[in-house]
Amino acid sequence: MGNDEQFTEKNGFFMAVCVTKEDIASALGAEGDKKMMKKIEALSDDDMRRIASKLNETVCEMGVYWDFLKNFVPDMLEG
Repeated sequence: MGNDEQFTEKNGFFMAVCVTKEDIASALGAEGDKKMMKKIEALSDDDMRRIASKLNETVCEMGVYWDFLKNFVPDMLEG
């Protein structure tokens, strides 16, 4: 089985996706919002691991990646 074939939903595996604060800012359209950018920058390593872990549980398609960031991360920024 080649690398491309082993990481499929059918085989029960997904490639791990790395999440960056820059991607979060882009997904939330926060680049011009200093208050939101400050909150994003304040996300801890544990927060980032939790976001990546939740994303990897969800699904590993790029379209879903951006929707996930838009929907999951704002709740974390509220607290």
